[in-house]
Amino acid sequence: MKHFIRFLSIPFLIVSFSTSAKEVHFSPHITAGPLVGAGISGVGGQLGITEVFGSNTLYASFEKIDYQYLTDDEEWKTYRVGIQHPLSKEPRIAFQFELGGIDYHGERNLIWRKETRSGSGVSTSGSVVLKINNYLGVRGGLTLNYIDRKNTFLSYSTFSTVHLGVVLNTNFNG
Repeated sequence: MKHFIRFLSIPFLIVSFSTSAKEVHFSPHITAGPLVGAGISGVGGQLGITEVFGSNTLYASFEKIDYQYLTDDEEWKTYRVGIQHPLSKEPRIAFQFELGGIDYHGERNLIWRKETRSGSGVSTSGSVVLKINNYLGVRGGLTLNYIDRKNTFLSYSTFSTVHLGVVLNTNFNG
């Protein structure tokens, strides 16, 4: 998963030069979850290009979540590719869909020993974007992750987080 973003940079360069991509899409966000009491437990962002294949936005997404509770110290990193598509009848509203992977690393510190677990899995996310103008918007959504629970300290294999962020588009052509 570590090389996923580097791998994505090649298609982004090819698509940006072969289409009429005019703007950079940047969208930082905060994340809450995945466990009760976690509060704001992570940050992430999207970086991509707009107006690809019509009015779509193509982007790469990264998210890092840290969670500490009693004896457990856990970290998740997600790497996803996404597309944002506006509604044809209401272009100020757009939907995002992302698909990629997740890396997990956890430690459990007990008095007599220290356990570590790590694993990888699948991550998907969906969001709704409300555009304020051509350069600024707000987005909120849900992320759903799957990692085999024998590789984590979680008691289940599927978990979700919610996120809230802003969308910033930069126009190269003034």
